[in-house]
Amino acid sequence: MARRLSTYVLVCICLASVMLMAAEPGSGLALAHRQLSARSAHHQRRHGHGGRRRAQKHAKKHERTRANRASKKALAKSRPVSGSAKGPRLASTAAAPSASAAPSVESPAPESLPGELSPLESPAPKAPTGESLAPKAPPTEELPAGSGPSPRKLIWSDEFNGSAGASPDSKWSFDTGGGGWGNEELESYTSRPGNADLDGQGHLAITARAEKYTGADGMTRDYTSARLQTLNTFQFQYGVVEARIQVPAGQGLVGQFWALGNEAYEGAEAWPGCGEIDTMEVLGSEPNVVNGTLHAPWAWAPTGVQGTTESATPLSAGFHVYSVEWAPERISFMLDGAVYKTVTPADLPAGAPWPFKHPYFLLLDLAVGGEWPGSPDASTHFPAQMLVDWVRVWQ
Repeated sequence: MARRLSTYVLVCICLASVMLMAAEPGSGLALAHRQLSARSAHHQRRHGHGGRRRAQKHAKKHERTRANRASKKALAKSRPVSGSAKGPRLASTAAAPSASAAPSVESPAPESLPGELSPLESPAPKAPTGESLAPKAPPTEELPAGSGPSPRKLIWSDEFNGSAGASPDSKWSFDTGGGGWGNEELESYTSRPGNADLDGQGHLAITARAEKYTGADGMTRDYTSARLQTLNTFQFQYGVVEARIQVPAGQGLVGQFWALGNEAYEGAEAWPGCGEIDTMEVLGSEPNVVNGTLHAPWAWAPTGVQGTTESATPLSAGFHVYSVEWAPERISFMLDGAVYKTVTPADLPAGAPWPFKHPYFLLLDLAVGGEWPGSPDASTHFPAQMLVDWVRVWQ
């Protein structure tokens, strides 16, 4: 009996010793327990409430973004676009092509976006951060983003290399005048270098200025700008047309890259019968939104059939590639290679005309005021510039 009692006492003493060791702060058992607890708490912080808060925040942000996009799309669709039912954006005077020497065909600029440009306060633009000042080499045959499985051939391009202040290449002519251009615009388009010239850094600079000007048409306007076109020098039918452009921000400004049917200015199929493909229209008051629109003699769609997409950052903050892929029965609008709107004859009412099966010519302009963007205000900076890095057509 005494032996069993002694054994019992010995076992109790051993158990007590083990418990004291576990409670000792420096002991291995206590340290292991603390490390296990710490790992558990860290796991909860990474994947528990913090993760849920982040998910909730992301969901709210996504919902706000989606609501804003829907609101902007509805607003854009409710506004009449350039070339509305009031009339086409046609020339009152067509100036002859510039007489400057034609530069060689040059290379694409880097596709990475350059740094943000501040509003331009002087006629001579500065190169964005990271923008190469060296002349661009000729673009090689390649597959433009968004095109079909077969490589396309470059059939026409302008890379806008040349010395600062030089007029655009003779590939372009000027539309001039201050007649409102079918959209009650406020500028007079001119062929002066002060409104369209090369910046010496591989860009065409189209500059809108706040100045009183009376053109050859006798009309006096408070703004000047430029509108370039290729009616007499280049026309094409089908393919991919694209331009790398930085648009300006500012109420009352509209940067535009578009194409018109070759009978737009005169003939039996003058506008809107000739058709119009607006590859890009960006309002300076909505610098995150690009509009792509088709116009035709559609009584049911006097402002055209339009698609829009929204950029995560302002399009005025850097260069972006605006493209249209044009096939006989399909036209797709793209921003930086991503299709955001496709229109086919099947999308139109039965019997609606499809005037997109004949040659078109290109246009570039920076418009001021009008029914769609409204007039400039005190927040609009002048001179305002639209910079064009290159324009290319592939077939």
